[in-house]
Amino acid sequence: NLFNISKKISIPEILMSRSLFAVSLIVIIASSAIAEQIVPIPSGPMGHSKGSDTPTFHIEGFFDLFDDKSYNAWTNLQASLNNFNIDNNSTLRFTFHGFALSRNRHSYLAAQGLQVISDFLINKNDIWT
Repeated sequence: NLFNISKKISIPEILMSRSLFAVSLIVIIASSAIAEQIVPIPSGPMGHSKGSDTPTFHIEGFFDLFDDKSYNAWTNLQASLNNFNIDNNSTLRFTFHGFALSRNRHSYLAAQGLQVISDFLINKNDIWT
């Protein structure tokens, strides 16, 4: 018969397995709650835009302020944006996002710092200077 159980399980074994399951479940829930608090999701759109308010093309760049590759990409992209005269171009908009990569532990603080600085600027275009 398929449903015959050859080994009898005692009450303490059942309680122990349920306790282990409950403890495991609590640990998983607690660790996911802690993980959510490490890097919060922003409540509004992040980034700093330059160019047209009604663009045909919108380029968005995500840059880590501590990463050499991001710095090199930003240098090249900045030269290209200057060639397109981004300040007076009616068809192009560029948005810079401070984005923290996980390989540098200070990247997230730098991205937060960039946002704090931009929040307190009187002229929002000063972020580009």
